[in-house]
Amino acid sequence: MELTGTVVLPLASPDDARTTAEAAESYLDTAEHVVLVHVVEDVKGMPDRTPTEERERYADEIFETAEDALSGADVSIETDLLFSKNVPDAVLELSEEVGASSIALVPRETNRLLSLLVGDKVRSFAEHNEVPVVCLPHR
Repeated sequence: MELTGTVVLPLASPDDARTTAEAAESYLDTAEHVVLVHVVEDVKGMPDRTPTEERERYADEIFETAEDALSGADVSIETDLLFSKNVPDAVLELSEEVGASSIALVPRETNRLLSLLVGDKVRSFAEHNEVPVVCLPHR
């Protein structure tokens, strides 16, 4: 399998960035462009006390981690920090905006209670999407 065209890689944390980028790198031989995206989830009814600058620094750490892991890939890389109440919708909208040929991710570990509370984001990507979602194996 190879990822082609523009590939969107959603990233949740520095560890996730490393895992996802390392898993994706070997599939990017025919890709032209990678968009790294981190979405800060705005939780309804909860005040956000984290300053925007701190969120941006955290996103920069995530993007740097992924870029380091993708250093062997011959693709152009773009980063995008988004703020949204709905992470899957934000990623899907971005994917459509950039003309992505796929969204690639490594499913994150979750537990049953968490899935019941916040929903299964991977399932949400796959069910409500025009862009193919590729679940990469852990490396």
